[in-house]
Amino acid sequence: MSSLGNKLKKKREMMGISLEDISKSTKISIRQLSALEEGKFDFLPGTFYIKGIIKAYAKAVSLDEKAMIDIYLEETRNRINEERQKEKQTKTKRSGRLIKIFTPAAIFFLIVILSLYFILHGLQPSDPPESAMLAENYSPPADTPLPPSTEGFILEIQVVEDTWIQIFVDGELKGEGLRQKGEFFTVNALNEIRLTIGNAGGIIYSLNNRPGKELGPAGSVRRDIVITSDNLSEFLRNENGSVPKEGISPLDEN
Repeated sequence: MSSLGNKLKKKREMMGISLEDISKSTKISIRQLSALEEGKFDFLPGTFYIKGIIKAYAKAVSLDEKAMIDIYLEETRNRINEERQKEKQTKTKRSGRLIKIFTPAAIFFLIVILSLYFILHGLQPSDPPESAMLAENYSPPADTPLPPSTEGFILEIQVVEDTWIQIFVDGELKGEGLRQKGEFFTVNALNEIRLTIGNAGGIIYSLNNRPGKELGPAGSVRRDIVITSDNLSEFLRNENGSVPKEGISPLDEN
């Protein structure tokens, strides 16, 4: 259990509140609340929605919402650092094994080739070839990790009212049909996402873990909403919750 989950659960139990009570007051499923208490963040939606769940839970048990978010962010950083360290150690061990296997073999074949060269040319070197000596001292360069790819973007959608949705990703149909309240799904795109929504007010969404602006009022239909890497900022809310003023909204109906 994480430190955050432990604090939330202890305060809830101290107040004599059940998970069912928290679920009713916050409209968050018991499964998600339980995952939060147990620190199973992988079972929860993206970072944007996890913060919302933490705030709602903290408010329900009278804990400081910002303090709980800070604990979550710190735990997330620590978990990422631990995973990177383990991955680094694994790569180092693998690289060491490859060096032990291939370096002696490479030196051996180099010596054989040089020896054949001198034999075929009728020469018998009195000293070991300089290139062989260099080979003995040769150490292959360490692998240089590639920088993480910055291409593409991620769309996370939380369905808050039943709505029909059609999604094209990079020109390919990825989903079409009725989505029910409470559903959550993630879409990864390299260049473009095109949406048609039967109930524009029936979803909330984020782009690369940043909250998106409203697509329209409940019950309204939005067709051919095009989101690309170039116009991504036009769909994002400012930190104060207002819509960016630059550019023309791609959501205006023709």
